This record gives sequence, structure tokens and C-alpha cells, in this order.
Amino acid sequence: MRQRRSELTLKCEKRSDEIRGELRGRTVLFRLEKTGIPPMVKDVVVATHTGELNESGTRITGVLTIVSSVLDVKLKFVAEKLR
Repeated sequence: MRQRRSELTLKCEKRSDEIRGELRGRTVLFRLEKTGIPPMVKDVVVATHTGELNESGTRITGVLTIVSSVLDVKLKFVAEKLR
């Protein structure tokens, strides 16, 4: 995760692209829209990560919401800064 003012960039271990987000106070928001995901190739899948940053700035704990025409899922997540 990189931060530039209130803008954040998250790079996942298993994905080559980056997810962009923002930081307001300790609240973090990342949003990713993706098409072409089988079996919903023509559908848009929206993944929104909303969480709270810990005081040391090394961990985000929150909820991942995934929505499409056939999905409406909420999951807990933890993102940690790699050393």
C-alpha cells in the first residue's frame, strides 16, 4: 500500500493490477469495478473495501462488499503492510 496525501494505492499479492482508494481520517475506502469475470463475462462486478486504519498505519480491518447482478456478499478482511 502506498499513500500520497489522501490517495492510496493497494497492490495485492495475487493480482497484477493496482486498486486505488482514499483515506479520510482513519477510514479507508477502496473500490474496484471489473468486467469479464467468468461465468458473468458481460456483468460488472463491484468490490468495495471499507475499513479502519490502525494507529501505526500498518493494518486495515474492515468489510469487503461484492455486488453484481447475481452476487451481494459481505466479508470481513484484514490488510497488512508487508515488511
